[in-house]
Amino acid sequence: MVYGSSIADKESSIDKEALNKYTKQLTEMGYNAEMKIGYGNPKRKIPAMVKEFNADLLVMGAHGHNLVKDLIFGTTVDTVRHRVKIPVLIVREPTT
Repeated sequence: MVYGSSIADKESSIDKEALNKYTKQLTEMGYNAEMKIGYGNPKRKIPAMVKEFNADLLVMGAHGHNLVKDLIFGTTVDTVRHRVKIPVLIVREPTT
C-alpha cells in the first residue's frame, strides 16, 4: 500500500505474470477478459475497480486465516462481497 505501483517485489511480479497468463487463457477461450492490478486498501480498491471496469463477475482467491486472525483483521472477501453488486466467485487452492 505504501509503494503503490512503484513496488518491484518478487510477489508482485509473480502475481502480474500469473494474471497475464489467466487473461490470455480466457481470451483464447472467447471470453472478454482484461487484467488490471490495483494498489491500496483492497477492501476499498477492489469494489472501486469493479465499478470502474463495469464488471459482470468478480473472482477472488481465498487463502483462509485462522478464526482469530479473521476476527481481528476481518476478511477482505467478506467485506468486498458486501460492497459489490455483482456475483462473486471465491476460489481456494485445494488443501492436501
